Order: sequence, then structure tokens, then C-alpha cells
Amino acid sequence: MNKFLTVFALAVSVLLVGCQQEESSQPVNQDKKQEQTVSQQKKSKWGYELTDEVWQDTKSYDSPRMAFIWGKPPHTEGKTNYRYEIWSMKLDHTDLKRRVSYKDVGNGILRTQKTSPDGRYTVFAVSINSRYEKRLYDIKTKTMKVLSHGGVIPSFEWSSDSKSIYYNEAGDFKHYHIPTAKLTILSDKYGERGNAFLVIDNDTKIVFFRSNKMHVRDLKTGKLLFERPYERISEEGAIRTAKGDKFHFQYQSRGHVIVDASKPSYPIISEFDSASTPKAFDPADDTLLWTSALGIYDIKSNKRIELDLNNYDELMRHGLNPSQTNLYNF
Repeated sequence: MNKFLTVFALAVSVLLVGCQQEESSQPVNQDKKQEQTVSQQKKSKWGYELTDEVWQDTKSYDSPRMAFIWGKPPHTEGKTNYRYEIWSMKLDHTDLKRRVSYKDVGNGILRTQKTSPDGRYTVFAVSINSRYEKRLYDIKTKTMKVLSHGGVIPSFEWSSDSKSIYYNEAGDFKHYHIPTAKLTILSDKYGERGNAFLVIDNDTKIVFFRSNKMHVRDLKTGKLLFERPYERISEEGAIRTAKGDKFHFQYQSRGHVIVDASKPSYPIISEFDSASTPKAFDPADDTLLWTSALGIYDIKSNKRIELDLNNYDELMRHGLNPSQTNLYNF
């Protein structure tokens, strides 16, 4: 009899534990189903997932990325009159992520942006009452800092270590150092108060592009190192490689020049004609120029390389409208 009771008690206890496990597992499974449903609803509503970029996330930062301004993304409809955000994606047009939301951009027109080489920061200019407010956003800490105000749309240039920003502003040329939070006016050092420019040759020199010439100066001392005349240099299309050993600029309407910045004579590597304005050198091959989010120009063959646009076309159908593109994380 005792043996029978013992066996019966064990059977009942096993049955109770099994019921408890089944009951405890139900909420977990329900939670997973709810999370999947919410994710599917987000994607089905807008055609893309509203996900913020996480700095140095291994899945997102395993290859170069493309940052851009997105005007009027569908999810901002009815929420604000100023529907501007900064987003990014991989170069194959996958892994779409938001960097700066419309709430952080604020009430103004987002005119230009440039993301730091390491992807942590984005500096941008917002038009507010005929003035341009320069702001620095840190996607790691989700914090914003206003750098200054001025009357012109600036050109931004990052140092290769992502610690310094150079920009022009209404008669002044400025440098902001992130670790010290120090803003310095450099106009007198370089004899420049505007125009397009690039930091080159491993952050040791800076090249300015005026309407009729390019000239190179030592970054620390401001000493003039080289100059060459050109006709009607454009302020658009001034780009450099990651190390700054080569740079590109555009003159007249279709003329393009690529210069070797590692040599004191600054020899011209390539000249070609194209109606496209390059946005960046390809991170893997500096003979290729990204002309937009859509294509690459091969300077060796002087032809445009068509990309697989299936991913991009899908995003375009859902309202993607990129501008002010730049590459980072390479």
C-alpha cells in the first residue's frame, strides 16, 4: 500500500510540474508572437521598419554605409511641418536605419549633413528664419549640440579620426574639436573665409577651391604650399579618399579632375567629362566614384557602372527620397 501511494504521489507531482511548465511557456510564446506582429505591422504600414541606427552594431557596421537626408519619410506624415530626417543604409541598399529623427532636426529646413568617418556623429545645418544653425548629433549618447549660427549654407569636412569638424560660415572659417568642445576661428591663418575645401594627406594639409584656382596650405601653420589656376571651379563635387591621398573637384560645367595629394607637385591623375557630380570615392577602389545612391562612375573606362537596384527600387516605392549623400565606416 505504501509503495502504491508513493508511486501515485510521484505521478501526480510530475503531472503538476508538466502543467506548470506548459502554463509558464504560454506567455513567452504569446509575447514572441506579439513582437512579431508589431514588427510586421510596422513594416506593412510603411514598407520599411522604423529602426534607429546603433553605433558600432556588428550587423550594421560590417561594411561601409551611406548616410543621406530623407525628406518627407512616410512615418512623419501629420506629425510635423518640417519632415526631414537623416538615415543610412549599406551600399547594397539594405539595412535601412534612422540616424537623426525629425524631432531632433526640429522646426527648420534641413539643408546639408555629413556623417563622421566612424559613424558616431552627424553634423548638419538647419535653416531657421534666414539663418543656418549648425548642429552636432551623437548617435551613441543621443545628444545634440548647437555649434554656431550663420547666414550661409556651410561646407562640412571631418578629420579622419572623427574628432574635428571644419566648416565655413558667413565670412569665417571655423574648427570645432569634439573632445575639448572648443570652437576656433581660422580665417586669418588660412586667408580664407568660405568656398569649398578638403582636409587631405592624412590630415596634414587643406586644399581650398576658389572660383579661379585651387590652393593647398599646411593644416597647422596655414603656410601656402601650392596653387594652380582653373576656370570656374564648382563648389560641388569636392571629395577625397579616406586617407586624403587623392581628391576630386569639378570645374566649368562638365570638367572633372583627380589629383594626387601625396606628391608636392600635386600631379593630375585623371581628367574626364561627365554630367554627373561625384559624391564619394568608392572605399574599396579609388578609381570608382559614387555619383549618387544609384550608380558608380569608372574613371578608367569613363563609363557609368549600373548597380543592382532591386533593393533601392523597393525603398523608392515606399517613399525613399535621398539627398546630400556621403559614405562612412570604411
